Amino acid sequence: MANTISAAEVRQKVMDFLSCPEEEKEFIRSIPEGLLCEWMYLCVLDGMPLADLKRIQKISAISGEQKVHMLRQERQKFLQARYMDGGKINQQIKELHQKVKDAYEESRTLREILDSSIKHIVKTQEESMKHQEHSTQLLLNGKDELIRERDKKILELKAQLREWEEKEEQKKIVQVKEEKGKEEQEERREMIPKRRKRIWPFGRNLSRIFIRKYLENDAYDEDQREFLLHCLEEGDTAEEMEQYAIPALSVTMMERLRKLVKERS
Repeated sequence: MANTISAAEVRQKVMDFLSCPEEEKEFIRSIPEGLLCEWMYLCVLDGMPLADLKRIQKISAISGEQKVHMLRQERQKFLQARYMDGGKINQQIKELHQKVKDAYEESRTLREILDSSIKHIVKTQEESMKHQEHSTQLLLNGKDELIRERDKKILELKAQLREWEEKEEQKKIVQVKEEKGKEEQEERREMIPKRRKRIWPFGRNLSRIFIRKYLENDAYDEDQREFLLHCLEEGDTAEEMEQYAIPALSVTMMERLRKLVKERS
């Protein structure tokens, strides 16, 4: 029977054709059980991890048929997870399994059918993978567009929120300033009594010295000038006024400093 080729030769040719790694070829050649070898061979063609196949092969507590049963279940899970199209592929796998099982003891003709079926399965898997990749890419593109629209809307809402918060903050600042200004004005009114009879601590040069130094000095505001004029009317000396008449101080602070000066004098 010189024209008959063995199952091992068919497997070798198919794996050479698919450029399978040498490690996978050596693993398949090392399996003595015929049926288990055929199933391991199909799993390698499907792309299952070699480590998983070796793990099943090393289980010594079960028989070869039990290993085949376990292998079939692992292969089905792998194909379902990889291609997400279990119906058509599983049917082809079942057909191929039957062909492998029948072809183990059959002639060269059945071996050729096996070879043709394997090529068909490989082609179908490649086409299924391409279709799945295309569908996945379309889905991702659609999701990316939704994400961009969502992010754009979020940015717009954040901008509107910031604008509203800034306006509210400005309203609060203006309100606080107005209330504070009213309170300070009321305090100054209560603090500055009515003018009494004028005393002239600056001597004869009152008009020239006091007016030039304080009333005409742009460093003082209107409230500060009014306060200093009140202090002048109260009889404060030029030396005393120089200690608290500081432009950088508010009227309230000038008044407190003036009290300290009075207490120490």
